[in-house]
Amino acid sequence: MALDLNRADKPVRKVRKLLKKMSNPPTPEEVHDFRTNSRRVDATLKAFSLDSEPSSRRLLKRLARLRKRAGNARDMDALTDFASTVPA
Repeated sequence: MALDLNRADKPVRKVRKLLKKMSNPPTPEEVHDFRTNSRRVDATLKAFSLDSEPSSRRLLKRLARLRKRAGNARDMDALTDFASTVPA
């Protein structure tokens, strides 16, 4: 089975595009899409054993920081959504 480089590169392109187009503050859908695609980038680099290269390690470290912050934003969105449904 041949390796499809376009398929491996797609998450990287999507993350780059999401970071450029993300609104301030980001919508829950934007946060979800970023977190999903950043995990795909992480998995792709690890699958190709590129996570030991210095440039890849820097990228993974930056993505991990951004993904953590996006996780906090997602948690707050989920909590405010839940709190709005609680009867008074």
